[in-house]
Amino acid sequence: MFEGRSLHFYNGKDTTQESALCRQPSGWVWLHEVASSPCGIVVADLRERRWLKSRGGWVLDGGLLGSLEVAGRRVELYGKRVVRHEPYMEPWPHFWIGAKAWNVSHEFLLLSRNRYGARAAVLRTWAVPDPEASGGYALVVRGRLECQESCGAIRVQVMHAHERDVVSELVPASKAE
Repeated sequence: MFEGRSLHFYNGKDTTQESALCRQPSGWVWLHEVASSPCGIVVADLRERRWLKSRGGWVLDGGLLGSLEVAGRRVELYGKRVVRHEPYMEPWPHFWIGAKAWNVSHEFLLLSRNRYGARAAVLRTWAVPDPEASGGYALVVRGRLECQESCGAIRVQVMHAHERDVVSELVPASKAE
């Protein structure tokens, strides 16, 4: 994310494909969709085993949710999700015993950089625990950036799929300089 490039690692192997460039997102961008795009990152290690069960572990995924040009700098909003997978048994391809996965947390980062691909500086972060851990529904989030008052301020907005704000904040554009 800090270098502005896509990465895909699965069980310790780099599966990144350099086929497409990340295009500047516009409007609402879904976090679960951006991870598999050229703007995304996926790091999965599902090699955990427990007795006869296998394929457990952790998945970190996310990517670019929004981007703006402000005062000659690029301001970007990234989202990251961490998911825990319990090991499970696979007696038949259509039937899994004990397959459980839950979102552990979401994190959103507002970054500023001189140009695309340059090293970024973190302007602001937001950490959001997933309500599924306490009996609620899992977060399915989408995010965007927009200029307010001719880019005197940047509106950071991350919303749950059910139209509830997770993050809604105005960040002064002067912080991006």
